[in-house]
Amino acid sequence: MKPSLLNLDLIQGAYHLAKEKNIDPLKYLESSTAYESSNAFVKSLAEILSYDTLDNDALSNITPNFQILPYQECIKRKCVLSFDASNNLRVIFSDIFDDGFFSLVQEKTSAPFKSFLAHSDDIIKCLMAHQSPSTQDAYFSHDLAYSNEDQAHASAIENLSEI
Repeated sequence: MKPSLLNLDLIQGAYHLAKEKNIDPLKYLESSTAYESSNAFVKSLAEILSYDTLDNDALSNITPNFQILPYQECIKRKCVLSFDASNNLRVIFSDIFDDGFFSLVQEKTSAPFKSFLAHSDDIIKCLMAHQSPSTQDAYFSHDLAYSNEDQAHASAIENLSEI
């Protein structure tokens, strides 16, 4: 059976199937498609949903703003907020199924912003590159209730960035 390319029906179907199976809908959707790379997957998803994208190279050149959305929340939601060279707010996110995400951003700032879609692995790499000892402790804190899978995923990404 040949994996599918993205379309709205597949996106909706993957969401409902993943929720029934209690798994991450975005990971399920990506694993159900026939893209040669995570960047190709994100670009296709962004095109369908009318978002611009940022890849790992672009994310490596930004400075996250943790005053609007704290580091812990950025890790939890796999997102980054930053200002571009013209001081315009960019909201970079990965989870298209996070219904409350944009409401949260609007609660935190009244500034206009432009949304960008990026792969969650690239966002986590970006966040880990800007961590401090206090943000790292917060990430691995039991108070934030991150799963062992999320901790292992972050550690694996951090190890890759050291290569």
